Amino acid sequence: MIESIINIINIINIINIVNEGEQRRMARKAMRHKATLTPKFQVRQHNRCPLCGRVHAYMRVFDMCRCCFRKLAREGKIPGVVKSSW
Repeated sequence: MIESIINIINIINIINIVNEGEQRRMARKAMRHKATLTPKFQVRQHNRCPLCGRVHAYMRVFDMCRCCFRKLAREGKIPGVVKSSW
């Protein structure tokens, strides 16, 4: 009896964890869509990475965040960017 209750609680916890991840993903997707809309006031506009949706550490020159920039530079997909060594 107690074991079955514990199993049910574990299943409920797993479902809650999955739902939280889904909610975060949907929230980020909604923010990406909202960023594409024209804001009522120009100062409300945010630069957002088109690849992952990240707002912080955005580089205007490359139109992506530092995480995506680093990943693509390591793979050699950004022309003219080489890894520094000294």
